[in-house]
Amino acid sequence: MDQQVNSQPTNQVAQLTQESSNDILRALKLFMSDGNIIELRCPETKKGTKSGYFDNLNAAVKWTTFLNGNVPFVYVTINPVNPDLLARAANRIKDYSKYTTGDNDIVRRRFFLIDLDAERPAGISSTNEEHEAALTKALLIRDFFKEEGWPEPGLFDSSNGAHLLFAIDLPNDEESKKLIEKCLKSIDALFSDDKNQKPRILVDQKVFNAARIVKLYGTWSQKGDSTPERPHRLSKILSLPEKLEIVSVDKLNSLAAMYVEPIRETKGYSGDDFNLETWIKEHNLQVYKTKSWKNATIYVLEQCPFDSSHGRDSRITKFNNGGISFGCFHNGCSGNDWYALRDLIEPGWKDRKENNDFQKNIQSNNLTNKKIKIPTGFTASQLMKTEFKDPLWVISGVLCEGLSILAGKPKLGKSWLCLNFAVAVAAGGKALGNISVDKAEVLYLALEDTPRRLKKRLAIVLQDTPAPEGFYIFNDWLKTDRGGLEQLNNWLLSHPKCKLVIIDTLAKIRKATNSINGIYQDDYAAIEGLKSIADKYGIAILLVHHLRKMTSEDPLEQVSGSTGLTGAADALMILKRERGRADASLFITGRDIEETGKALEFDKAICTWCVLGDAEEYRMTEERREILEVLKNSKEIMTPKEISQILRKNVGAVRKLLITLECAGLIKKVGYGKYFIGNSGDSSNSIHSGNSGNSSERVTELPQELPQELPHENAGSPERRGFSESVTRITAVTENDNFLAGCGPGDSWQ
Repeated sequence: MDQQVNSQPTNQVAQLTQESSNDILRALKLFMSDGNIIELRCPETKKGTKSGYFDNLNAAVKWTTFLNGNVPFVYVTINPVNPDLLARAANRIKDYSKYTTGDNDIVRRRFFLIDLDAERPAGISSTNEEHEAALTKALLIRDFFKEEGWPEPGLFDSSNGAHLLFAIDLPNDEESKKLIEKCLKSIDALFSDDKNQKPRILVDQKVFNAARIVKLYGTWSQKGDSTPERPHRLSKILSLPEKLEIVSVDKLNSLAAMYVEPIRETKGYSGDDFNLETWIKEHNLQVYKTKSWKNATIYVLEQCPFDSSHGRDSRITKFNNGGISFGCFHNGCSGNDWYALRDLIEPGWKDRKENNDFQKNIQSNNLTNKKIKIPTGFTASQLMKTEFKDPLWVISGVLCEGLSILAGKPKLGKSWLCLNFAVAVAAGGKALGNISVDKAEVLYLALEDTPRRLKKRLAIVLQDTPAPEGFYIFNDWLKTDRGGLEQLNNWLLSHPKCKLVIIDTLAKIRKATNSINGIYQDDYAAIEGLKSIADKYGIAILLVHHLRKMTSEDPLEQVSGSTGLTGAADALMILKRERGRADASLFITGRDIEETGKALEFDKAICTWCVLGDAEEYRMTEERREILEVLKNSKEIMTPKEISQILRKNVGAVRKLLITLECAGLIKKVGYGKYFIGNSGDSSNSIHSGNSGNSSERVTELPQELPQELPHENAGSPERRGFSESVTRITAVTENDNFLAGCGPGDSWQ
């Protein structure tokens, strides 16, 4: 049965290959139009993530053709990339790419993506039924937008689902991000299937980020194993207008206005269950037509209650879960939600409803002479249906909104690290050397430094560049129990653009301890007020603190004081020096942060910390380098025990690293467990202790003659045999061209 599914007659392979080649060329022209830079990315290969940046269409076509079918996926950025990123890998693909395109690397938003997929377990392809249902849903959405006067989008088969791409022209800023995010929520509310629908097709609400990648149309998608029930498929272009017309900002705003958080109406002011249909009739609202969707009923009104000139562009939506929303496609009505509509149509309804609810509370509790105020709560079902914004990252992967503690031993460089954070955020530059951050105002309470020392340090960090305007420094502040919290609250009220507050140190601002309460209660109370302010304003507050003198395997136990401090904080960072390896490591953990560690290096010239990469990966790289140095300096072959004695390391750990180095071709094994440096070239070029992002990078030029067969993880699969023919089938841009040197693939593919 597998043979029947995977194998195809030669003529069908040739036809399919030519079709996919044409799709690849058309897709690349679409994303590279107007001279835009793209990134091609292949995750989940045996050589990590393969990535490269392209401004040359010929190079992009050739590389895609080589990669197609020989890696699990080929993705492409849909929005133009900062041209500076060409320097990472210009018109070529490299292995083990540490850095890929981030949201801040996008120049402008050119496409609005609607991604449709069937709900299914992760890591597997869709069934034919799921696949067809997604394509059908895409056609339904396309027709909906056509009725609303939108230009025609591109329609694509993503191999497991469907894509719609509308042309847009928006800046890459926070406002555009929120607009696209809300548009996707509107489409999800209208078109995602009810949970009982099988197969259930969902609109992906997470594809609003600027650096969004999609499968490059015309390439294979190999998610999991290919089975008769869930086969691998080619992604395809189903329809693509010769020129995509740009969707106006007004239409995007109108779409976004359709979604407001569904408001749960449980009771009417009369005390009866709220009935939307009855309410519409009672208030003489003229309904043009009613649309039934899988998870909602839409009442299209004859005219907008707020502006009769808007015609049939307003609608009331009743969701199956009981929520109700109102929206109008016109930008002038973007602020009018369901509550605003009730205020317009039914003045005084809130007072009547609140009075009715209060009377119901009294009757249900048999209390007629008492006013009982019940706090606002929610059911578990309501909680699960509520959409919450993702936490704000002030420094991606390092510092999130909320209260964080940075702890380390004295004189280790904590203040320099804080100064690096502050300058990067205030200037909108890069933190830790290479982490791009959004510009925002910063408040820095440098309570252990004098103005003279602060000026000297700031001059070193700025290196003759102007000081950022939004960087505010104080070296005197009241303690939290003596007015310090009020000072901070008032300052933040007058500086709404502030996203980061640094307090150096906690000891200088915390209130005095009270032995009556106990250490835990005192420590918890010391930062509880600061956490409340961080939550209130949605900002990051970073507290500098010290480590205990005693060591512990648990990082939380290394922080000076009781667990009241770490228990009250949202996140914890510990700066520790690791002698003999990286200058230091930064351990990070928290409620909304995945536990991680970063290797740091201190640049003494500018007194700035720079991130080298993942701490564990860096440690492994250092250990491998040490072993290579020992073997390189040895005139004889060596055993693991001899190497471990020189390095003073565990022999078992050394043995594992030797096996890894042997597999990488960096050393050779002779006899029983003896090793020496092989003829693989200078090992110093294979492992760079200064830049883990470039470690083990091996890229060579394109061969003069293309191979007839390309190695593949599933090389034995009949469906892949003959697929390398596609290399010679794209002739539109490859004949008589001068291909750039260095844009060819490496010796191996995975």
